[in-house]
Amino acid sequence: MRHSLLAILLLCTACSPSPTTPAAPSATSPAAVTDYLSALAAIEKSATPVSLEALLGQAEAAQSALMEISGGQAVLERYSDAEFSTLQTQMRGLVLHRGMDTYAQPEPGFFLSLAKAHGRAEDVAFFKLYAGSWGPDQVPTYLKLRPQPTPCVRFGEGLIAPLYAGWQRYAAQHGSAYTVRVAENLHDLEEVVALGTCACDDVDSVLREQAEFLERFPTAPKTADIKARRAQLISAPDVLPVHCR
Repeated sequence: MRHSLLAILLLCTACSPSPTTPAAPSATSPAAVTDYLSALAAIEKSATPVSLEALLGQAEAAQSALMEISGGQAVLERYSDAEFSTLQTQMRGLVLHRGMDTYAQPEPGFFLSLAKAHGRAEDVAFFKLYAGSWGPDQVPTYLKLRPQPTPCVRFGEGLIAPLYAGWQRYAAQHGSAYTVRVAENLHDLEEVVALGTCACDDVDSVLREQAEFLERFPTAPKTADIKARRAQLISAPDVLPVHCR
């Protein structure tokens, strides 16, 4: 399950890889968990560089399986405390947490280390960007958690445009690698700028962000939407306020 950066904004309510073969997960674990651990073990045994693109997909499939809701409860919440502790140890590459916040999330630092040890140049480049896009609190670096259910966007802090430029460069240099994920990241960043809402700061911070984005990326697909929202913020900012509850 890929967590869209935009979805986190709108709907939100470092390990080092080891070459050892993981123990078998609990019998109650979904098949996707076993598949991911098997694929990870195979990559760690590889003597030549291999692509990690499929492994990331398997990590996301394990994430989705662990977070599947049935009977009002995620699979991850059904483990006993002892089983959950064992699962946390076994699931290298995923951060597992339950309690007030329950989540399973691919760990960027783990995958970057794995890419350096066993991946190709395009894998290392991808996971450098991937790691730079996520903060330690498991939300994108340009978002900030706060007491309210929805995180705010750090407009005007010089974070969004550099990320967008990085993904653009990656697409230009490694056009056949991670194409879906690169496109999703570019789209999400454009969409956040075009929406221009849920700001941590004031309306001027949003206008500065939009102005910088338009100057640096005048041909971005959502340029028209960004211009329209910018005009609305200037002429009628109360139609869609920049702050979220």
